[in-house]
Amino acid sequence: MPKDTVKQEEFVVDAQKLRAELDRIHQKGQSSREGSSALGQQRKAAAETLGCHKDALSIVERIDAMSDDKLSDFMRSFQPMFEAMHPQWIDRISDMVDEAEKETEQMDADL
Repeated sequence: MPKDTVKQEEFVVDAQKLRAELDRIHQKGQSSREGSSALGQQRKAAAETLGCHKDALSIVERIDAMSDDKLSDFMRSFQPMFEAMHPQWIDRISDMVDEAEKETEQMDADL
């Protein structure tokens, strides 16, 4: 897998594609003449292009827009907090993931 590609479960992120979409969103946001509906449409299109959850993209977009100083302070806290919570979040949804896998296996067996 290329270095600039991150895979988590079934979702694969192409870093270059993500960067391009974030740049388009930032560009739309800087153009006050476009209005908020155009910016919202750009965000929706980016989420569809990337195949990601719109709120996840929104969080990444907000982080990406931070100044270097703010980003440094933010990451100092965010990364350890995310790493601490990640296993708990996975535990919360593991039943849903297990059920989806069972359904997929059943559908494959029915074919």
